[in-house]
Amino acid sequence: MCTPNGLKLATFMGEMLLTVLGSRQIEAIADDVQRCEDSAVALGLTKHVHVDQALFDPLSAKVSGCAQPDWEGTVTAEVEQARDKLGSARSLLPRLQEILGKGVAPPLSDIPDVVADGYFVGGLRAASESVIETFELEKTSSMPMAWGKLSDAEFRKLYTVRRTYFEVMYGGRDIAQRYASGILAKLLAVAALPPATVLVGHDIQLEAVHMLLGISWQCGPFSTNSTPPLSGIMFTLAENSVRVQSVCPSLQDSSPVVVGDASFADGRSELPASDFSVLLKSAIEWRCVNASVPEERGILFA
Repeated sequence: MCTPNGLKLATFMGEMLLTVLGSRQIEAIADDVQRCEDSAVALGLTKHVHVDQALFDPLSAKVSGCAQPDWEGTVTAEVEQARDKLGSARSLLPRLQEILGKGVAPPLSDIPDVVADGYFVGGLRAASESVIETFELEKTSSMPMAWGKLSDAEFRKLYTVRRTYFEVMYGGRDIAQRYASGILAKLLAVAALPPATVLVGHDIQLEAVHMLLGISWQCGPFSTNSTPPLSGIMFTLAENSVRVQSVCPSLQDSSPVVVGDASFADGRSELPASDFSVLLKSAIEWRCVNASVPEERGILFA
């Protein structure tokens, strides 16, 4: 469910995006999740929001030919590769527990992290999904964050817990392809019909795009590669080039939305259109792309 302040912020974002898009044809597409649809409607960019679960989650939509990835093997491999990062993230759990206080449940740092049935579970998951995400929602909804016990600077530091968890859980190539291939196929189709601007949002899809295209970003008051509500990656598609930027809430009443930096793996924020097409094609798992995906130009909001 979206908060009233969150929907208000989405409206402000839509107003800003209109200054970027001008008179172009606009299309808004949302996953079959109520808060995603509500956010897309609140943008106010188009009279109709097209709901397309297959574009964002072909597994749940049961797209023919899109098989389940090897969740157990993929996540286990990501855990092995991220041992140092996981250690650094776990070192932050005692401070997070100090903010929460003592409860009935074991301290977060006492809960081991394991891969079980394809999911990365334990102290980091609990901290990411139940605590850090809650603080993030409070922050972007103009609510007191963490009972006033957490500064913005320390929140950015603690956000490492969520970033690390997301990279391990959703950053494996086989998993990322399930959540982003439809979006990348849409981008490929739109790139053939420039000019166009495409905005991709939602935390899991942003993680998948980050992994598959090697895109990193820093936006507003948030830490690198953060995925707060209403944040996104914006692709500006011209005839011969593609530019990538980030968009996020600024948390400032005078200018509630900010356009931030983003770059591809080689550090460039702009690629030749031909190179971008090659990059997209190398990342897509075509068996997880719904054949009915339309090819309109405009904006894509996940």
